[in-house]
This record gives sequence, structure tokens and C-alpha cells, in this order.
Amino acid sequence: MKKSLAPALLLLLWGCAPPEGTPNTTSTVAISHATSTVTPSATPTAVAASGATAKLPEPDLPEKLLKNYQPAPLEPKLKESETWWADSGIQDNRLGYYTSNDSVAQIEAQLVPVFTAGGNKPYLEGIGPVFDYDGNRVCIMKRSAGGEQLFVIAPLGTARQVPKSLRALKLPPIPAEELANKTTLVVLATGEGLGEHIDHMLGQAGLVITPTPAPAETPDG
Repeated sequence: MKKSLAPALLLLLWGCAPPEGTPNTTSTVAISHATSTVTPSATPTAVAASGATAKLPEPDLPEKLLKNYQPAPLEPKLKESETWWADSGIQDNRLGYYTSNDSVAQIEAQLVPVFTAGGNKPYLEGIGPVFDYDGNRVCIMKRSAGGEQLFVIAPLGTARQVPKSLRALKLPPIPAEELANKTTLVVLATGEGLGEHIDHMLGQAGLVITPTPAPAETPDG
């Protein structure tokens, strides 16, 4: 009786084993998992590095014009705290700081033709394209294509410091090292709502601008 069971048992065991040449699915799954675990993914270090290279967009002005001046980069993190971005309401808000050793008059002569071209008009009624603000030259223009553009030309003086009157406009701070060996700071900006914001800041700083009154109507007869 025991001898007759032995062949049957061997046959049963042979039937449970995989036929010769059949792939081992268990080992294939293991290899698949092993491969997936070594696939590289974005690491915190790589993300931080890519963030470090980010920078604020330049003003929407001709590149040929911007190349006249030395850029003084602003930290992107300023957008989280500075009035210029946090409370200004400016859309497509682009601000740039630049420095130069040219005189205020020379820089104004470079900027005015660009700012007044193409049907652009002064934002402030009754005020010419450029006006004086405590020794700084300011221009706010309505763009014919929509939005506004601004330039401020500020002499730095012998102390190489941003004038106090300019700081009153709540512009973001600029590192002192960016002003070393330069005579003039050029602030350039573009955006929708820029004119209203600057007009408000000038009023807060104590500059009162009175628009030219409309001509009185002549009575009939």
C-alpha cells in the first residue's frame, strides 16, 4: 500500500513545479520594485537651487534702453513684505532698479523719447511728462496699449544714498553695495494701476499736484 502511494506523490509534486522554461514571475516583480526604488526624483536641494535662480521680471521696456544702465537686482522674497507688491494693487507689476554714472539730465534725455513715443500721454492731468519731486525727476505715462510706465531719476549725492524723499514713496529698499561708485539711481516700472499707486504715494509724501482746470464754457449769445 505504501509503495503504491509513492509514485502518485511524486507525480503530484512534479505537477506543482513550474514547467521548464516558464519565467519566474516572483523574481521579475522583485527586479521591477528594485528598479523603481533607484529612479531619481526631485530632491529638496534641487528645488531650493531652482528657486534661488528665480528673479523678478524686468520692466516691460525696450531691452536696448535697459542696457544703458547697470541692474541692481531685487530679492524675489521682497514681494511677500514690501508695500510695492503687497498693497499697491498693481497688475503685471514689474519694477527694476538700475544705476549709472551719467548725470540726471543725460538719463532724462535717454528716457523721455521712449516714454513719450507711440501716443503715450502723461498720467497726471495738467502736468508735463516729467516733473520735479524734491530733486528727483519723475515721469508717469499712460501707455496707448494700456497700463502705465514710470521712471524716477534720483541723484545719490556724495553719500551714495537713496534720497529720503524717494524712500517716502515706499519703494523697496536697495542694498547699499549696489550704489557704491555710482552717481545716479534709475527706477523703472510698468504695470496696470501703477499711475494710481504712484499718485497716491506722492500725495502721502506731501506733494500736492493740482490739475489744470477745464476751460470755462462761454455763455450763449
